[in-house]
Amino acid sequence: MSRVYKIGEKAYPSVTSILSVIAKPGLAVWQQNLSLKYFNEQLYSAYNSIDQPHSDTLGNKEWLDNLMKEAKGHPQSYTTKAATLGSRAHQG
Repeated sequence: MSRVYKIGEKAYPSVTSILSVIAKPGLAVWQQNLSLKYFNEQLYSAYNSIDQPHSDTLGNKEWLDNLMKEAKGHPQSYTTKAATLGSRAHQG
């Protein structure tokens, strides 16, 4: 549902509603970069973890597959959190 703001008798769509119909080619690049950053941070963290042997984690295909899945979903999770924050800011 689009958010609308009433000023006097006129209703105006929110900026978010207007921008939702505009192509955003940079968004795919942003999502890819966010996924890669997440993957890199998790890999770095696992490598530098004192309590986990590197070979058990970094060489484990299941762990790497799960990390890839998490990294792919990270932009959506990030976006959802930001959207929730934005919605809260509009409530009043």
